[in-house]
Amino acid sequence: RWPDLRDWALGVVRGRAQVDARYVNQLLNVLLDEDLLAEAWRLAVDHADRLHESAWFQLIERWEVDHPADVIEPYQDLVELRLGLVNDKYRYNRVVKTIVRLGEAYRRSGNEAGFHTYLTELRDRHKRKTSFMAKLDKAGLRP
Repeated sequence: RWPDLRDWALGVVRGRAQVDARYVNQLLNVLLDEDLLAEAWRLAVDHADRLHESAWFQLIERWEVDHPADVIEPYQDLVELRLGLVNDKYRYNRVVKTIVRLGEAYRRSGNEAGFHTYLTELRDRHKRKTSFMAKLDKAGLRP
């Protein structure tokens, strides 16, 4: 019965998200499940501050296949968000993994020089975080 209900159900979830931003994450999940990636991306960009970190990663993983340049800024935002979580003892490991993926997005978009510039600026902004610098060095993430 899903094909008969699909349009109605999508309309209900879209309507809820328009009225109440708390439904944005639910709508994003539905759009991803229904493989409506372009609409999911627009929703995420319009409501970036409302999305959970995990939702961003799910969307980026699928969107970056055909749009690597589009995911650069969201990846950078996720790096800064994670670096700001001082109570997460695994934050540096997670950030390094994200930076590796970010570097791949830069390369796939043909902007390897941009990644080097980003790394230089990131290291300069966070140079006092010696443990983080060591993790970057160990991962070979130098400009």
